[in-house]
This record gives sequence, structure tokens and C-alpha cells, in this order.
Amino acid sequence: GGVPALSFRQNQSNVTAVVRVEGIEAASLSVEYSPTRISLDFRAAAPGGGGCVARYRHVLHLALDVDPLQSRHDLSDTNLVLVLRKATPGERWPALDGAPREPKVVEPEPVAPVEAAAPPTPTAVAPRAEAVEEAGAAEG
Repeated sequence: GGVPALSFRQNQSNVTAVVRVEGIEAASLSVEYSPTRISLDFRAAAPGGGGCVARYRHVLHLALDVDPLQSRHDLSDTNLVLVLRKATPGERWPALDGAPREPKVVEPEPVAPVEAAAPPTPTAVAPRAEAVEEAGAAEG
């Protein structure tokens, strides 16, 4: 398979990448989105024809972060178009791909520890003396 040919363009909110591979089998297409990379796996007609099928597996390490839940792809006979939602709208991407990196870990806001509430003090319940006396009187 090799590495598919890629081109890209961008606007304020999206980066659109075009994977130029003809005859991608729709049933074989798998696209996995994460904030820092896109994993592609598909079968397509091998370059040069002859009825052969090539398998493509490619991980695209992105230059900047995307919103995986707002990203999508469209397949045609001649290419695969990836529409990637920029994590930071308006940010200009210098390139589509970059060095492999892990997603940024957003540190949770510090939360003041909640004081452990003292367990409720059980209220002493005095046995009802009259009930005990009545029960004793009935036995005798």
C-alpha cells in the first residue's frame, strides 16, 4: 500500500485533508480520530491496476489538535476527504502533519477537599419499660 498522497486546506474552523487514492473499498474503511492523530486503514485498487488490491494503513500525526467528535470523513471514487474540526478555531496550521505526540492532558481545576463529615451520633433509645412489664405480666 505505502503512504497515500495527501493535500490539505484550511479555514477558520476546519482543516480539510484529501487522501488521493482511487477505488477505496467502503466496507474496508476505518478512520479513527484522536486529538493528535488520525488512523486510516482501508483496501483500494493497487496503483497500476491489474485487478490487485492494496491495503493501506497510515497514522497521520497532526501538527495541531482537532476535536475528534466534530471531525468526519467523506468517501468518493477518487479520494477520501477528512474534515477535521480545529480544537482552537482561527488557529493557522503551518502544515497538516507534525511529530508524533500525546494529547495534551488538561489538569483538572483544584477542588478544595471536602471535610469528612463526622458520622451521625446514634441517639440512645431507652427501652420502653412499660412494654417489657406488660409482656412479663402476660406470661405470669
